[in-house]
Amino acid sequence: MPAIVPQPAGIPLPLGIAQPFEYKTPPKIPAAAPVPSSDAAPESIDSPAEEMPVMEIPMARESPTSVIALAVEPVTSAPMNQVHLIGGEKGGVGKSVMSRVFAQYCIDRNIPFQGFDSDRSHGSFMRFYQGFTEHVELENFQSLDHLAEAALRGDGVQVLVDLAAQSSTSLRGWMDDTGVLELFREAGVIVNCWHILDDGKDSLEMLGRLLDDFKTETRYVIVLNHGRGARFDAFHASPQKLKAQELGAKIIELPKLHEGSMRQVDHSNSSFWAAINAADDGSQLLGILDRQRVKVWLRKVYSELDKLGLHYGRHQF
Repeated sequence: MPAIVPQPAGIPLPLGIAQPFEYKTPPKIPAAAPVPSSDAAPESIDSPAEEMPVMEIPMARESPTSVIALAVEPVTSAPMNQVHLIGGEKGGVGKSVMSRVFAQYCIDRNIPFQGFDSDRSHGSFMRFYQGFTEHVELENFQSLDHLAEAALRGDGVQVLVDLAAQSSTSLRGWMDDTGVLELFREAGVIVNCWHILDDGKDSLEMLGRLLDDFKTETRYVIVLNHGRGARFDAFHASPQKLKAQELGAKIIELPKLHEGSMRQVDHSNSSFWAAINAADDGSQLLGILDRQRVKVWLRKVYSELDKLGLHYGRHQF
């Protein structure tokens, strides 16, 4: 389990960062007694028979039927580490907002994660979740190697990468020269290419290039960002969507948060948690109704992210 850096200012410690699952070895059923040879002398009826060891099964406290379930309960496999390359190739489509809310989702769902911000200028992901995020230089192979190393440690760790605009060339060059996708496959690490989509034609064309580039090498998550587009009819009727579905892509939606509420959150340089909760001194960043709008929005987003099957536990706000 990789060390998770301390909670940043304005965000209290989550209810509990998920620890690696503890797997208990199931009790062994004793082997059957050996069949005596026909040449062996018959055992006296008066001699005490050797007692077979008895397998003890813990008794259920609430229902006796759970004893059966306990005896046949399958051993689950460890959760896989995953890398989430959150991109869109163009600026202003909501990559950083998606990265921020995904990070908050991991905190609230007790999912261990490490964030990386590749933005060359302002780095909003790192600014809002600085205690969980570090900078990565896409043109620096050693910096990208650190990203890969984070994905190869622990169990069920999610590596979130907020990709800068026009980053595909640098990222692909590192992958090809390092053979990192092959390394991830051998280690059982899943790579997810996220494409944050607005309702523009260029965003759809960039999705097509992403699918053509990686094909079956990665998994895909397509996000229809309603904060950057009102209608996605062109996407739903496009060959890009058909190809994405053939490749098994998951399509989710990012609802729109009221512009005034989002603006206040952004101007406060705070996490979404800090936006809806009081500080230690009792002060609030947002008014009552803005806080409520953010809460409703987070519930909607979390419902979409739950479709990815990453959650370990739940924290309701």
